[in-house]
Amino acid sequence: MENSSLFQEFGVLTELYKFYLDIVLKSVTFVLGVAGAVIAYLLKEAKTHLSAYGLFVPSILCLGMGGGFLLSLKKAKELSVAIDNLHYKLDLVLKPHTEVLESSLFWFGILLMALGFIILISIVPITRYLKKLNE
Repeated sequence: MENSSLFQEFGVLTELYKFYLDIVLKSVTFVLGVAGAVIAYLLKEAKTHLSAYGLFVPSILCLGMGGGFLLSLKKAKELSVAIDNLHYKLDLVLKPHTEVLESSLFWFGILLMALGFIILISIVPITRYLKKLNE
């Protein structure tokens, strides 16, 4: 392959990396915002003890997104390897720090999974608390 097509491929993969990182950050912001809003609303406006079951929504959202992040780590590593190989072939000085995408996916995945499980296991105590309040 000639250098111009390698540079073009490097550019495409770099743009793809930036797109993925942007999507990860926007997704985490969205999930945490929605989960926080739902939790705040449910705890403030709880009329009966059954209101606590609405916490399943942010729990499933966090667990799903966290699991998706952890599952996509393999693809992020493939992208990182491809960018590293082109960086080496083109003998470039700098390249995107693709490990940022990998660590973001891993740590945000762990954070969201933990948050999802915490919300899930808190449903029963919150239900009991709301039941006592309404008696």
